[in-house]
Amino acid sequence: MSSRKSPSSLADLASILKVLADSQRLQILNLIIEGTHTSRALSAATGLSKNLLSHHLKTLKDAGLVKVDRDPLDQRWQYHTPDSHRLTEVQFLLSHFLHPARIQPRSGIYGPHGQPAPYQPPRHIQFDKEFGMTSTKIKMIFLCSGNSARSQMAEAFLRHHAGDDFEVYSAGTEPKGMNPYTVRAMDELGIDMSGHHSKSVREFLGHMNFGYVITVCDDAEENCPAVFLSQGQHLHWSFEDPAKAAGSDEEVLAKFRGVRDQINNRIQAWLTELETIASLN
Repeated sequence: MSSRKSPSSLADLASILKVLADSQRLQILNLIIEGTHTSRALSAATGLSKNLLSHHLKTLKDAGLVKVDRDPLDQRWQYHTPDSHRLTEVQFLLSHFLHPARIQPRSGIYGPHGQPAPYQPPRHIQFDKEFGMTSTKIKMIFLCSGNSARSQMAEAFLRHHAGDDFEVYSAGTEPKGMNPYTVRAMDELGIDMSGHHSKSVREFLGHMNFGYVITVCDDAEENCPAVFLSQGQHLHWSFEDPAKAAGSDEEVLAKFRGVRDQINNRIQAWLTELETIASLN
């Protein structure tokens, strides 16, 4: 996670946009995101001098958008990598500021004939009603292919961390039943999965509107019914399928632990992002 604090005000976000307003820096960041990681390769791709490239890289690093890692086998080699957490924060804030629900034309104070215009509730209230947020809890669902591991873990973690704010569900495009390693891995953290069972995404079609629909595997992203993904805010977090792990009992369990921890970290980072956005309203 970046050592920089999350952008929590318009001034913070403006400073980041100022960094990205330079076309050369934007090109460098784009190359790094696409996989060009060494200064030599970046210089060759951009045609920039060593000094100018170093200046732009330092600016991106100071803004928390780029990290510098060293080769574990040869500390002399440095690699520039995108700070995915920081970039996700920026994307989240921008998508909030520029969301169609906020920037659509608003009615004037008076109607076309000089009469007071009908009362319109604040746009964020209308938005909440459209996306299933009229109750005290926001309805949301995690989707994967089998609903046996990743989406089940995500459902359990979000309920554990923010169950007072979210009404959480999970489902699969082709449900396969709860994986016993999922139960074991979550039990190690004191999270009881005994009440969980695999469900098909079709059980929810036409019966519930969700504020958030989050796919946690590429297969669900590609194969989930489009009408379902069009609901509310649609996010895609791709995690490796631990159910495909092979090896001894301990090796398979270790794979489930790794994916479990990745999902837990992503859930907590996302909750932090939501808190940041809420603080701006």
